[in-house]
Amino acid sequence: RPVDRRMMLAGMIGRQVAVRVAPRRAMAGGCKLHKNYYAEEWNGRREITDKTFVLSSKNVPWILLTCVAFPLVVHGLVKTEMEKTNNSDVPEHIRKVGTL
Repeated sequence: RPVDRRMMLAGMIGRQVAVRVAPRRAMAGGCKLHKNYYAEEWNGRREITDKTFVLSSKNVPWILLTCVAFPLVVHGLVKTEMEKTNNSDVPEHIRKVGTL
């Protein structure tokens, strides 16, 4: 039994040594960089947006504007531009997809 304890002790020491000996990686160029407090704060707030977001009458118009109205306006502009230029590079079966 004393041999098993020595083997176990050697294994534990070997693992600890391996962790301590592992080289620490540095940023490119080897210079020390300081984190930007404001960038880190913004990143933290961005990560928890799904937990802090509250749907209210103040944000509903902005959500509708960005998710519904803006894409419809862009689609309409692109479609009229394509109709005006009579783009012959687009195959006929694809050109008919957007028409009613």
